[in-house]
Amino acid sequence: MINQMHKILACLLGLATLTAFPLQAKEPVPITVSNATAPLSERLNRILAEKKVRDRLKQLSEAGSKLALDEIAKSLETAKTFKQLRERIVFQEATLKRWSELAPEESFAYIAKLPESRLKTEDLHFATLNLANKNPEQAAQAVTKLPAGAARGAALEAVAEIWARTNAPQALRWAGELPGGASRQSVLNSIWFVWVHTDPAAAAAEVHKLPPGDIKNALITNIAGDWAAFDPIAAIKWTDSLPAGPEKQLAQSSIAGSWADWDPAAAGTFALKLTDNETSRFAVGGVAERWATQDPLASAQWLAKVPDTNTQQAGLARLMGIWAQDNPQESGKWLDTLAEGGLRQNAIEAYVDAATRWAPDLAVKQSMNLAGEGLRAQKVETGLQRWLEVDPAAARQWIKESKLPPEMKAQYSANVASPRQM
Repeated sequence: MINQMHKILACLLGLATLTAFPLQAKEPVPITVSNATAPLSERLNRILAEKKVRDRLKQLSEAGSKLALDEIAKSLETAKTFKQLRERIVFQEATLKRWSELAPEESFAYIAKLPESRLKTEDLHFATLNLANKNPEQAAQAVTKLPAGAARGAALEAVAEIWARTNAPQALRWAGELPGGASRQSVLNSIWFVWVHTDPAAAAAEVHKLPPGDIKNALITNIAGDWAAFDPIAAIKWTDSLPAGPEKQLAQSSIAGSWADWDPAAAGTFALKLTDNETSRFAVGGVAERWATQDPLASAQWLAKVPDTNTQQAGLARLMGIWAQDNPQESGKWLDTLAEGGLRQNAIEAYVDAATRWAPDLAVKQSMNLAGEGLRAQKVETGLQRWLEVDPAAARQWIKESKLPPEMKAQYSANVASPRQM
């Protein structure tokens, strides 16, 4: 089950990240009069005379973003007279966004009446963000009155993301009263995925009410990880209340990884004490990986003392996924310090898998130390294929001087002249 959990976790973290850090509208710039000396028509005529398309569009966007409130209406009418679609769209979009900064209620009302389009959806989302930053309840009331469509969906999610930062429970109650369907669920998800990051402890007290599934698993994973970042003991106590199964496994593994970001030794002790062997194995891997980004040698030395072979092997793969890719020379030297045995063999295999793409010469040479004949031949061949691509002269010379078995050397020597055939 934990093997599937590992795959699920990667997908869930990606899903959570989509809404974990929503965009925020810029703070309104308090401009009430034009900040340009020339009349608007003259400024626009100069811009439209620009021969380079890229420069012309850039200047139109900049002009729209600097408009005064008393220039907005005229700018929108003027944009309609532009001959080229790209010029109309760029200036209209910049003007509407500027209006949303200066007067979000007025801009929202205007944009809401536009026909459905990409422009309406994006600009209404921007206006809603500004409106929700001022008054999320007012914004919620406004967007719920919009007709069904893409623009309404984007506006609903904008309100949800902003409101969740200040009062997630209230935002959830509002979202729960929306008509059922995909749009409602999307809004609820947006609120939840903000809440688990802004107040994981509070979200933890309510997440049990959700039905089982990928969304709940993702929320539990994020709650555990964010909570452990500042209070791992409280997070662990919470996981003790979870029923045995995937939810608890995901939470405990997430705690171990997050805790390891600032106290890897303590996180490692926690991971090794987990009673479920598969959960412990996955948690140890997470600790090893996070520790490797800070002090890979310390992570390796800790893993060398892990008593369970399968758990150790899983950790080595995660360690080398960082260390052998970023510093194959240093990690290779650590391999040379290990005594012959299971630890050394597992470490070499993990190293070779990670280093082959970046340092195929070192990977091939370490592959020669693998005890299993079949595994050794497989890793050597894979590494040689890569080595012959990036440095064929060095690879050929090594083959010539290597201690490969005669039949293997003959095979590779025959293919050396045409490495693509290998």
